Amino acid sequence: MQAGYIGLWFAYQHHDSERGPFPAYAFLRVRGEMLTMLRKDANYYDRHSFSSNDQEPVDITMSES
Repeated sequence: MQAGYIGLWFAYQHHDSERGPFPAYAFLRVRGEMLTMLRKDANYYDRHSFSSNDQEPVDITMSES
């Protein structure tokens, strides 16, 4: 959802009315941002494999003495 709002903001910032109407441009920018976000998420999970055998992360904090 947030990626869509970011795409809409980019569309607002970069729209050139001489090149076409805003709704068509905004649709393409929002769609593009959402697809980019999905692609980044998929790449993250491809690079970082998680299995059921993984241990829970350990919280390492410095204790105050």
